[in-house]
Amino acid sequence: MIFIDGQKIAKKLCTSISKETKAAKRLLDEYATAACELSTSEPLPSLQGVLSLESEFWMHRRYVRTSDSIPWKTKEELIQAYLLTKRCEEEECMLKTDMLSTVKYWYDQVQSITFTLQEIGDLKDQYELGLRCLLQQYKLVAELQHGQAVNIFSRFIQIPCEVLLESTAVTATEVDSDSSEESDIDSDPDPE
Repeated sequence: MIFIDGQKIAKKLCTSISKETKAAKRLLDEYATAACELSTSEPLPSLQGVLSLESEFWMHRRYVRTSDSIPWKTKEELIQAYLLTKRCEEEECMLKTDMLSTVKYWYDQVQSITFTLQEIGDLKDQYELGLRCLLQQYKLVAELQHGQAVNIFSRFIQIPCEVLLESTAVTATEVDSDSSEESDIDSDPDPE
């Protein structure tokens, strides 16, 4: 079955390649027609020359100086650097959104478990006792995950107060103070 699917994919790929090659030939013919009308002295490029990025067709155009005396290759590199910078800014924005979503997810998990625990109420039978135990265990895990997400992501994003747990604020303060105490101990030049 996998072999048949591979055959289908290969046929689609071959069809796509031939379609693009035909489009490239058509564009090359249009280019040749336009070049003949301009009666340039340069030889017309072949299809193989256009399809190979290392050919003279492309190399010649990369080092052509434009009207402002900046080579095309330099302009191309500048544009690529600019586009890469813009893409990094988009990626940073998406990462910040994901960080906030992670904090909100764990906050919602803790709130949902807390609500379920309140609905169970007093212990009546063994089933409810076991369910309460499992929910409390998962609540501890969710609180831990929420606290860790807040501690890690708070360096990069502003976390709204409405998605902070009461225990998280204490944990974040304790972690920050613990790390500063450790750094004071490590930086003491005169050990006793």
